[in-house]
Amino acid sequence: MDGFETVPVTASPKRVLLAWEFGKGNGHAQRLAMIGRRLAAEGFETRYVFQNPAAAQVVGIHPSQVTQSPRWPEPDLSRWTPGHQKREATRTLGQTLGVAGFGDAATVLRVAGEWEELVEAIRPDLVIADYAPSAVMAFRGRVPVIMVGSGYSVPPADADVFLPFHNWTDKQLFAEDELLANVNAAQLRLGRKPLDFFVRTMQGDRNLVCTWRLLDPLARVRREPQIGPVEPKIPRPDGRERDLVFAYFHPDLLSRQEIMELLCNLPKPALAVVPGIPPGARRTIVASGAEVSESLADMADLLPRCRAVAHLAGVGVASMALAAGTPQLGLTTHIDSLWTGHAVQWAGAGLSPRLDSSEDFAKMLRRLIEEPSFAAAALRLATEIAAQYPQSALDTIVAACRGSVGIAG
Repeated sequence: MDGFETVPVTASPKRVLLAWEFGKGNGHAQRLAMIGRRLAAEGFETRYVFQNPAAAQVVGIHPSQVTQSPRWPEPDLSRWTPGHQKREATRTLGQTLGVAGFGDAATVLRVAGEWEELVEAIRPDLVIADYAPSAVMAFRGRVPVIMVGSGYSVPPADADVFLPFHNWTDKQLFAEDELLANVNAAQLRLGRKPLDFFVRTMQGDRNLVCTWRLLDPLARVRREPQIGPVEPKIPRPDGRERDLVFAYFHPDLLSRQEIMELLCNLPKPALAVVPGIPPGARRTIVASGAEVSESLADMADLLPRCRAVAHLAGVGVASMALAAGTPQLGLTTHIDSLWTGHAVQWAGAGLSPRLDSSEDFAKMLRRLIEEPSFAAAALRLATEIAAQYPQSALDTIVAACRGSVGIAG
């Protein structure tokens, strides 16, 4: 076996590389896994390059299909003023990439050179990039590149600069011209065509924004439409009685007293999903009367029967809860979760306190359930989403892939 997932639909299947380079958690890997499975069923060969190959098994990809992406160093934040560091580093995605390594010319050249080896080893006909700027650098102009991701990680297709997510500061850590110079020094050294703007590292031949418009932080300036989240099945309100409270958190958060208090005070009946939950924490939460699971159930079936959902304001759970018409408590941390949580709150369908605030999260969750305005707003948004997005994102992506490699239909 050569590590490719294949379905013998065509005599000469097209080879697609699905690349993920930056971003924590398993959301990027999950999105690419769902796309890859669908493309395999359509007759494509699939190969993955992940920054964290261990995520493959979590999302159902065989390890033989996955190659480690070139490694970027951990960012050195020591030279920036702590009080401004996060504001400046998160103002645009370009600034975040500068902190992540694009601010150092030698690092960019090393990573680009390692990607060149992958170009020769894999030789794809098509690349799907999810927060993978070095993959875009490597394959741009060689084969079609399709960018997928949230509104946070996919810039508008017609932008020549990275646009700001917030106005907390107008300072920047890096000039984009300096970052572009680092990129083009590597491009020229490797015999590649230089880029005209730094933002091109996050733009493909096609750019598919995989979220609802409500959750796109750049919706106000984006011309291309959002295609919705990549899910095989999108939940819809189905008339069932809403008799459950659902919570989904990473096990690392259980060390925080306020999270354990929230999980032990969920209105019952309740289901807490915590992958890899420690045995002691499981016993404590179960003793409170809640059910505990390590695996995420079928959210399309689960969410329409939930009175409310509590989570870390991730765009994946938020998208599904919006489609299901379920009010949500989204605890915010970094810039994209801050935007996601606030967008839901501004629309009236939830509350979004900061994780490090002194708020009583359990009390806020009870408020979501007891005040009917939240449920009404959530159902209204679900109705709007169902009307605005009649085609699944996976269908849109498959059509884009087929068109990009000249397959009719």
